[in-house]
Amino acid sequence: MYDEICSVCSCRLCREEVGLTLKYFGTTCSERYCKDCLSEKLQCTVKQLDEIIEYFKSTECPLFI
Repeated sequence: MYDEICSVCSCRLCREEVGLTLKYFGTTCSERYCKDCLSEKLQCTVKQLDEIIEYFKSTECPLFI
């Protein structure tokens, strides 16, 4: 667990959620989103986000290692 919380619902974030936020909105973005809130913002499903996370892990993206 990271000490970061979702900017929308205030739940604690895991490293994958932080990585997704940084990947989609850039490393200078001050907001952080959990998968539920990010899926609403990106208009996709949590399952799709999980698949994206697995893809980035397989490519050894530094945000997901």
